[in-house]
Amino acid sequence: MSNTLIRFRTVLCPVDFSPNTQLTVETARRIVDQNEATMVLLHVVESGPVRGAEKRLAGVAKEFLGDKITHRIEVATGKPAVEILRVAQRDSADLIVMATHGRTGVDHLILGSVAERVVRESPVPVLTVRGAPGKHAHIPESVLL
Repeated sequence: MSNTLIRFRTVLCPVDFSPNTQLTVETARRIVDQNEATMVLLHVVESGPVRGAEKRLAGVAKEFLGDKITHRIEVATGKPAVEILRVAQRDSADLIVMATHGRTGVDHLILGSVAERVVRESPVPVLTVRGAPGKHAHIPESVLL
């Protein structure tokens, strides 16, 4: 067994502006910082104008990443899982860090699961982040992958 550490160069962090966005971005930020990597912060708009989403995504980047983390933002239009996988492939992402809402039952059947599809179809590791409802989310000091 080798003791070689896995180094991530590009981390894709798709966000949907849900309450889990902060925890997801901060988790990805720690990985990016530890690996001296680049983060691609992505939001997918299913249809309609992207201008508002671009401004909102820029605000997320400014608030949670500042200027110490190498990153770029991107807004794509289409089906979220398809676009996340497309951007991951195009940018040669080594890791995808994304939120999962943990829906079950009828909600899961009706709404589907973007994270589930990305996990199933991604050629690279996917770290899903799930916040605790009604509690302050805790980010571990280190993430061992």
